[in-house]
Amino acid sequence: MKISEIHGLPFISLQMKFRGESLNSEKLLLDTGSVSTLLKGFWVV
Repeated sequence: MKISEIHGLPFISLQMKFRGESLNSEKLLLDTGSVSTLLKGFWVV
């Protein structure tokens, strides 16, 4: 995973594949103080 810094905040890129479909997202904010997950189960169903 490559982490980049933009305006002092950590960002990552993400590529998810599921059942032949893919989702590419750039510049996702990496929240290191989060209590729960950003990627919920319904995103991949």
